[in-house]
Amino acid sequence: MKKIYVFLLLSLAFSACKDREFDPIDIFEEEEKPPTDEEGNILADSSILNVGVTCNQVDLFAYRDRVQEISNGYEVKGTLFTQTRLGLTALTSGDFTITKGANGDLVKLDGFGSTLMPEVGDFAGITEFSDIFGANLSYGNGSQFASLDPTLPFQDESCYFRFNLDPAADFKEGIVGGPMMMGNTLVNFKNLFLNVDAPAIFMKGDLYFFDKNTKPVAVADGASKFKKFKAKAGKLSPKFSISDVSIGVSAEPHFVFTPGEFSEELEEIVGGTNFESFNGSLYLKGTVPLKKYPIDVTGEFVYDNSYAGHRLPEIFENGLDDTAYRLGFNGKVEFGHFLLDLLPADLRVELGNATLQQQFALTGESYMRFAGEYDSARLFDELLGPEIAQILPTTTYSGKMYFNVGTELSEWEMYLENQMEINIPGVGRQPFQQAILHLNNEGIYVSGLATLPYGIGEIKLTGELKKDGTFALKGMANAGVDFGKGVKLGSALAVEVSNDGVFLNGMLQLPGGISDFTVEGELSSERVLLKGTQRTNINFGSGEALQTDLSLEANSQTGVFLHGFMQSPLQVAKVEVDGEISARGLALRGLIAGKVDFGVTKLTTDLSLNATTWGGAALSGQVDVPLVIIGGNIAVTGFIYGPTSFGLNGKTGAFIDLKVASANANVELGFSQSSITIGAEAEFCVADDSALETCAGVGLSFKPNWATGELNICGELPVVGEKCI
Repeated sequence: MKKIYVFLLLSLAFSACKDREFDPIDIFEEEEKPPTDEEGNILADSSILNVGVTCNQVDLFAYRDRVQEISNGYEVKGTLFTQTRLGLTALTSGDFTITKGANGDLVKLDGFGSTLMPEVGDFAGITEFSDIFGANLSYGNGSQFASLDPTLPFQDESCYFRFNLDPAADFKEGIVGGPMMMGNTLVNFKNLFLNVDAPAIFMKGDLYFFDKNTKPVAVADGASKFKKFKAKAGKLSPKFSISDVSIGVSAEPHFVFTPGEFSEELEEIVGGTNFESFNGSLYLKGTVPLKKYPIDVTGEFVYDNSYAGHRLPEIFENGLDDTAYRLGFNGKVEFGHFLLDLLPADLRVELGNATLQQQFALTGESYMRFAGEYDSARLFDELLGPEIAQILPTTTYSGKMYFNVGTELSEWEMYLENQMEINIPGVGRQPFQQAILHLNNEGIYVSGLATLPYGIGEIKLTGELKKDGTFALKGMANAGVDFGKGVKLGSALAVEVSNDGVFLNGMLQLPGGISDFTVEGELSSERVLLKGTQRTNINFGSGEALQTDLSLEANSQTGVFLHGFMQSPLQVAKVEVDGEISARGLALRGLIAGKVDFGVTKLTTDLSLNATTWGGAALSGQVDVPLVIIGGNIAVTGFIYGPTSFGLNGKTGAFIDLKVASANANVELGFSQSSITIGAEAEFCVADDSALETCAGVGLSFKPNWATGELNICGELPVVGEKCI
């Protein structure tokens, strides 16, 4: 065992002549720090020698009169100083061999020296050793030292100094003790690693947090010549402790916290997990209690108290239970009934690959939020109850959880992301993709993607679940509803799923330019049924729409049928129509009977209406024409062209006797909303005085007297000229 005493004096001789005598010096006594500028950078002069540069590009210095040059470096008997980012500080004092590379970089450092802490930044004045402890020193990069202790947050590309403390600093397992105090916190460790760039220290050991009035003091330890931290009276009684943890402490925020990433669906429904990256000054790895919250956490912790205007020493002065800080954690989270009273006392929930963030405030609001992966066969049944578990059966026991709790434990929210199905009444079990459950003190809510039949497809359902199994979920469907036989109608439907079934209401798109026919109905595994009544305008292809008042029944079992009334330009009462929608389009049929006003007279009609979106609004039937010679029921066909116009055409045969000649004529009649036209053409033959006949096609004009039924017919005959009857 090596023991170092401050009064130990070693006689050293170093000059070119080895037999030269020197005054005795204590190489373990820390030398006076060289002068620095206002920013803490060394002011080198001829008395100072740069003895190496670390892989972090940090310079090491020693007083020239304590340095002996050797073939590949130096021997130093005295104090090594290092130029950190925060200023110049002593590294150690002792006896060292330094090996340098061809470019002057520090390759190796071996020796025995005092264990010191950097006195810069937040490290200044924070530490106290119970005595002067020696340590074997070595130098290497992160990957080399990680093989000694993989639990410490070494960076492969950075370099570190290792202090392997003298066994005199050891404490028996289970005994509260340690070689170093940081504020009111006792730290026990065997190896200390130093990153001189940050600067930051790394240890594996124990932390004991004391109240100010009960903190230990450095006193002689019986027969041992080393002082140890002892209680002022009785046994050491920390207010709490953390055992067997990896510890990192930096003089400024150095340790990076990077939260885990979670699904877009979880981020969206919770309004953002709000996990943030940040740098902290305290790193812990192990099992650490969170004093405010009844939760067990094991993993990597990063603490930062600079965000609130505080400094690192406050953590060690006051302890983690009485200091404002924010915490970032990655690892394993475990909790039970004391955090969430919905859980039975015998159920513990464990989250792997977890991220946790906590903000602890001495006054005002605190919070804790965490997310991770669970695998529990009981969790859903215990949280939801058997009735809800039947509605939302899980297909796996594993999933992801997000939990948020405020200043008080009663201020909590939980989100569960799990693969599950939804048991829809009347439809059966359907996949429920991207499903997330949301629980808080007010209720249980769910969101997910369900697939409904009849072409409705995948829709997002959200709503509330009651412990007694009653529920109501709502969503919106924008899809083509399949009513069979090739009929698929676009829709914008509000969907409600409850214990009573699936109910729909919204709009259907119908042929004929109808985009907003209002319907409501229901859906089951057997059918989808939608009904509605609405006044709407239908375009039958003529360019102008006709007004209708229709009732619709769309049934996937039987088809899509219509009934109602249509406004027509024939100036009779609204036409009662029936129809259907097929793969070809929309069709309405009806009868028009009674007197129709043709502008010049009203005539009795008996017409059929066959209005289709592919063939127009067609008319056919008979018009009773009360005229002599050509009168009678005339067969007609035609179309409605718009709200105020229509056209009918008919033909009849008549014997026309103009006295001097006669012929059979094909008479054509035209009917519209404002006129009736009659025309005919026949071949007449007329003999002259020599009895020679001349024949010609003659156009006939008709002048009806609609009041009396009389008809004047005239024609320009050959030989004799115009003749009328």
